[in-house]
Amino acid sequence: MTDSVDDRYSIRVEWSERDEAFKASCPAFPGLSAFGDTRGEALEEANVALSLFVEDYLEEGDELPEPRRATEYSGQTRLRMPKWLHAALSEEAERQDVSLNMLMVSFLARQIGKEQERSRITDILMDFTKNVQRVLPQAVNAQDSTYTQAASGGEYIQDPVVRNLKSGSSNQ
Repeated sequence: MTDSVDDRYSIRVEWSERDEAFKASCPAFPGLSAFGDTRGEALEEANVALSLFVEDYLEEGDELPEPRRATEYSGQTRLRMPKWLHAALSEEAERQDVSLNMLMVSFLARQIGKEQERSRITDILMDFTKNVQRVLPQAVNAQDSTYTQAASGGEYIQDPVVRNLKSGSSNQ
């Protein structure tokens, strides 16, 4: 099975405060961006846009940009921090009987895990909210068509009764 040309391009999805939505972009195509209420929606929209970009490039006979490789990381970085923070982290590492490096990696990994979990929960809640918003009006409309508030007493009665009241008969 062969991959499509656009499968070679990476897409980045991140929250955009300015747009109040998830924004997906493709580094190889600077003008390409797509939005969604969830990461999945933004990614789906970006895949559609990417396919159209690639199609346009090919139709025009333009050369496609090279897919950008994911950055390879060494796993090492140099970190500068205030002396008080260095001291506090060193003391905590000593209390936990781990290296300073292990403590810092653990703290960072937990924080990133929390952010990813928050993002996943946000996606789930957004999907749930959209489903409720879609279903609720249908349920309310169904409820409204079944019961109507009687003009006289304010109690709820079924539509056929209202029709009977309006026509002058009182079959209940």
